[in-house]
Amino acid sequence: ATRLLRGRTREDVVAAHVGALFDVWRNRQASGRERVYLGHCPTIVLDADRILHELPAVRMIHVVRRPTSGLADFRLRVPAMDAVVYCRKWSLINTLGFTFAEKYPQRVTTVRLDELIGARAATLRRLCEWLGLAYDPVVETPTWNRTPLARMGPFGGVPIVSAAHEAEADASLSADERALVLAETCA
Repeated sequence: ATRLLRGRTREDVVAAHVGALFDVWRNRQASGRERVYLGHCPTIVLDADRILHELPAVRMIHVVRRPTSGLADFRLRVPAMDAVVYCRKWSLINTLGFTFAEKYPQRVTTVRLDELIGARAATLRRLCEWLGLAYDPVVETPTWNRTPLARMGPFGGVPIVSAAHEAEADASLSADERALVLAETCA
């Protein structure tokens, strides 16, 4: 069904854009029970104040990943990424995530990727409750179009969601670089 704009608010434009995407997705495997769209973009927290003001129904979950494994995987996409530059951006984005979660506790929350990996069911149960959703174990498995994903690419920075991958990514940095990253992000 074509979505008509009720007005020209940002909320209406975003709803029309997302709705149109799902309207034209021909091989979409929908259950008919969908009511929440979830996306991942860590830098969106830079605009959290504006987004929360202009989109009153929005809730944000900010995921915090260890900076060492994050840098290692980021370099798979941008091999020349300078560690200090990465650390500055990591620190800014995550400081804002925690700040907005404190400022808007009903609308923004944070979760550590290590929690999602190590205590997946409990963490996702808590997040579903926070979102006002009934928990369903199906949320424990990353999927695309109802098909489980072994790898997350091309979707972004966490190609494999596992404790083993996090340890491997950490270990791929030299000891000196790991120490630098931890020192630069300790705050």
